[in-house]
Amino acid sequence: MCNRFYSAALECNSITAKLEMKLGIRKIDFNKAKVFPNDTELLPERWIENSRRYNTSAEFVSELSKQGINRIARQTFNILIGINLLLMMLIVLT
Repeated sequence: MCNRFYSAALECNSITAKLEMKLGIRKIDFNKAKVFPNDTELLPERWIENSRRYNTSAEFVSELSKQGINRIARQTFNILIGINLLLMMLIVLT
């Protein structure tokens, strides 16, 4: 889980660096060096490949909202709600 967050942070940093070069904010003149010279897109390739699997952004959000950390968080809250209901029933019945 931590590795995914760290990877996402590094990917965001690479996008920022590319945008800074395009906008002229970051000026590095190591013989006209380019940040990540072999990249053809601003976005990481993994992001582009993942987005090609979906026809619409709504489909993307719907599918991925049921996976990963969000799924674990939802299951945890459902379990906690169930425990609270059981405890409430025990308190009412006693």
